[in-house]
Amino acid sequence: MLPLITEVIWRGVTGERSVHLSDWPEADVLPADPALVADMDLVREVASAASSLRKGKKLRVRLPLPKLTVAVDNPQRLAPFKDLIADELNVKEVELTDDIDTHGRFELTVNARVAGPRLGKDVQAAIKAVKAGDAVVNADGTLTAGPAVLQPEEYSSRLVAADPEYTTRVARRRRAGGAGRHRDSGTGGRGLGPRTASANCRTFASPPVSMCPTGSG
Repeated sequence: MLPLITEVIWRGVTGERSVHLSDWPEADVLPADPALVADMDLVREVASAASSLRKGKKLRVRLPLPKLTVAVDNPQRLAPFKDLIADELNVKEVELTDDIDTHGRFELTVNARVAGPRLGKDVQAAIKAVKAGDAVVNADGTLTAGPAVLQPEEYSSRLVAADPEYTTRVARRRRAGGAGRHRDSGTGGRGLGPRTASANCRTFASPPVSMCPTGSG
């Protein structure tokens, strides 16, 4: 049925004889918008993280929640999609903030067992650099620590959340175009994270995402 329905729609919209007799559209008819694609990827990652946390706490999607707080380093990117996020997660309000430090910090650790054979003595310098806060996560996922550049499998990044029971991190895809500096506390990076105003609120974060059950403040 679908090919027939498509044919009827095509004829009605274009007035042409048949969609099956038409040429393939040119690629430049719909110009690429990498920024929009990246923003929508972030929206999906936020929704996925919040949905997983909601499922883990047995808060069904059919249960409307008053508020979701998302803490990211550039909340303006998500501002045009607040209604979409609210609809997807069934929350009445979506709060965006760049105050990630309030909700958690990220700690870096060098995996000496994995990095040691490749880096040799530089692995100790890398460990000292990470502990001193002199480490930068590069756009390709590598970590520059002192004189060494570590591959993704040679270090780990752990979220230390203000509310660990209801906090997790957003799984971000590696993209070109930026780097995050991790200082002595390891704070930085992208995440989902929230803070609740009431003891009855459920807080989800990764950066931080916060959800309050219906009826709480």
